[in-house]
Amino acid sequence: MTYPRSAIKHALLGSGFVVPRVETGLSIIAATWVSSKWPGRAPAEKVLIRAFIGGARDPDILSRIPNDEDLAHLAHRNLARILKIECYPQFSRVYRWKNRSPQYEVGHLARLASIDHELQHTPGLFITGTSFRGIGIPDCIAEGRATARSASEGL
Repeated sequence: MTYPRSAIKHALLGSGFVVPRVETGLSIIAATWVSSKWPGRAPAEKVLIRAFIGGARDPDILSRIPNDEDLAHLAHRNLARILKIECYPQFSRVYRWKNRSPQYEVGHLARLASIDHELQHTPGLFITGTSFRGIGIPDCIAEGRATARSASEGL
């Protein structure tokens, strides 16, 4: 969603926020400041914000709200509530990515430790990807490189 920079009082430092599970009354689960993370993605006088809806918290929301305009309006209402935005977005686009990001559950790190222990006894078998360590593209690249290094050391 694109807003005039003047409409956002928040400094938008960092990369965004994640909505904790205990927070009620919100449909978004996270938001990123796209224009802060990647300068040039929006003109200087604009702010580009990406909102995430659904996930494991509400996996059926995309089916319940089939209209993209309604989904964008819901995201805007949530962002407006959190960031005190008093205008509508000048631009919005909806991308429906179902089951795309892993949802780490309590105990995930212990499971990884157990998997890593077992892999030490299985030479030549390597695992990598967003399901294990880090859901972002930079995390995936770093994990892929580390796995490639481990594999090449075993040749």
